[in-house]
This record gives sequence, C-alpha cells and structure tokens, in this order.
Amino acid sequence: MKKNLISFLALFLIISQLFLFTAYANTNEIENSVPVNQSIDKNETHSNAEILLNKESDLLINKKEFNYKELYSFISNRQGGVHTLGNKSIVTLPADSFIDAKKFVPASAVINELTIINDSVIVGYVKNSKRFIIELFKDGSIRKTISKKDNDVITVYSNLNNSDVKEMKSNETKAETINLKSQTATDNIQLFATTKTVDPKPVSSSYPAYKARLVYSANWNFPALKNAGYPETQRVKIYETMDYYSEANKSSKLFDAATNVVSIASFFEVAVGTATGWLAYAGVILDVYNRLTEACKVINEHSYSFYGGKEGTVYDPTAYNRDVEVLSEWGEGILTLTWQYNSSTGFKDPTWGISSRPYPFLISNSDFANDNAQSYNNNITSFGVWKWGPGQLGY
Repeated sequence: MKKNLISFLALFLIISQLFLFTAYANTNEIENSVPVNQSIDKNETHSNAEILLNKESDLLINKKEFNYKELYSFISNRQGGVHTLGNKSIVTLPADSFIDAKKFVPASAVINELTIINDSVIVGYVKNSKRFIIELFKDGSIRKTISKKDNDVITVYSNLNNSDVKEMKSNETKAETINLKSQTATDNIQLFATTKTVDPKPVSSSYPAYKARLVYSANWNFPALKNAGYPETQRVKIYETMDYYSEANKSSKLFDAATNVVSIASFFEVAVGTATGWLAYAGVILDVYNRLTEACKVINEHSYSFYGGKEGTVYDPTAYNRDVEVLSEWGEGILTLTWQYNSSTGFKDPTWGISSRPYPFLISNSDFANDNAQSYNNNITSFGVWKWGPGQLGY
C-alpha cells in the first residue's frame, strides 16, 4: 500500500512539471508575439526577431543611442517656428540648425527634420535611400519608423520599444477615389461616411471666387458715334470672372484609429510637423504616443472645375448713357491640388494651381478690348443706336 502511494506521488510530480513547462512555453510565445497590420498577414503573428532581423534590421532600438533630455534641450533652445494647433504645440527647427545636430544621427545620415510635438522629440533623417524617424517620449519610450519607396509603393516599418512592431504599405491602406462629375466611387467608400476629413489645403484660401473684377480700362475712338452726332471718344472696360466652382475629382486615404502620425507623414512624404498640423486643423486628437484616437481620411488628390469669363463694356451715349455689355466669353478650367517635391526634404505643403486654363483667360485684355470696340462700332454703324440692352456682368 505504501509502495503504491509513493509511485502515485512520483507520477503526479512528473505530470505537474510537464504542465508547468508547457504553460511557461506558451506564455513566452504570447509575450514575444508582435501585433502586425492585418492587411499584411492575417493568419499568423511574427516574433520581434523575425520582423526586426529578416525584414528591417535597422529597426532595432538601442536606447543608449538616444538622449531625450539632450535632444529636447537642443531643439527648444534654438530659434525655430513655434505655433499652437488645437491642443498641439509644435516647434520646428529650420534647415540651418541641422548641421549642429549631426552628432545625434549616424555619420552617413542626412537630417531633414527636428521637431517637438508637445513633449515628444522627433528626429528625421535619410540614410541609404531610406527615411528614418525617431520619436523620443517623455516617459522614456522610443519609436523608430523606417520608410522606403519601391515602384511608387511606400513600405513603412514602425517599432515602439522593441515590442510593438508593425508593417504597412501605401497600396494597402484603404483608399477612396471619387469622380464627382459622374458620381462614381471606388474602394471603401462606405467607411468614409463617419470619419473626419483632413484637408491639407482648402481651396477657398488659395483661389477665392470673384465676379466682374475690373482688369482693363482705356479710352477708344468710335467713328460711328462721331458720324451719328455723339462724342467720338468713349471708355472701354474689361472685366474678369472666376467662379462657379464644382468639385470634379477627389481621392483620400483612410487611416484607422491607433495609426501613428509618423506613418501618415511617411505615406505622404511630408514632415511630421506638417502632417500633425493637418490633423490639428481638422480637430483630430492624438494620444501621448502621437497615435490617432479616431479614424480619419486625408485628402491626397483634389480638383475643381470652374468657369472663367471675360466681359467687355463700352460707355453708350446713344440710348443708355451708361456702360453697356458688348461681348462676353466663357470657358471651363480645372483647379488642381499640386505637391511641390524636393528629393532631400520630401513634399512640401501642397498648393492649388490651374492645370487647365479657360479659353477667355488666354485672350489678352487689349485684344479683347479691341474686339469689343469693333463690335460696338459696327452696331452703331448698322442701327445708329445700341439696341441690345445694358447687359449683366458676372453671369
């Protein structure tokens, strides 16, 4: 009986040890797994080592390389652009400060950004055709982001504290393209209904609409008026209109909550401070690690059609004793959001420009004035008076 009891206890002890070993192994497997963007790999998780060494070994963070206090002091004590956007305070140093900051980056690196967003310090540089962005947080956390471009596809690797590693590709972010004229849309349009829109450059601030703006005025001699007994010299005026905007095309990229602002800056190839400014203007809130607290769509390409017109008047002494509209020319133009690019600094703030000019804008004001004068003179020759009413400018 005693012998059987001892055998049972020995067997129980062996089984218990096996169970504890298995549980410990499973715990290590869970702790070492890394969340990876679902669109990259839906079926399996990868260990830190697999992503850091096999995919992008430069992602490894060595905390001894970075000194938060030294970098914060370096940026904050130099003359830079300081502005507040919503709840964000942004300090960005100009390029002439980058030379003094070479000690903070690898020897072969070219610095392209030194920024403070609230208390997070951001150092951006380019090395071996890859863009590096280091974020140092007040609590000692560090995130390293690397982006590289291949055949217009940008791949972004992000590593927070060597424990949270993600991979994203620009052609795999959710996208929406709308042709407003034909009212067609592609991709995940249903996802855009309830998200905030981030507009890098609203059109109204660059090209405000205007109607019947005086652009030319000169005296002209009209032989027909002299022959009819009226003063020969009268004033010719040319007016220009740019109005009646209609949204033509728009494309956006959708970013889910928890996407960090550095990834957005990497996909758009702009400075982190610039991307943060876009989000702040749109009221998008970031957490302490500069991650989105809500989904948002960022406008990537944008265009409007509009009408441009020139209208000419002549002072008429025959019937109206006022300026009368003689000729008008109207044509459609396209206003397009354009991105200025520099290979060392990336894309700068986008600007609006006319990519397709309305025909009337191609006519010089003096030529158009001459056409108006000839037309008015011919009408007076034929009828003795102006018969066509005063007209209405701007329409």
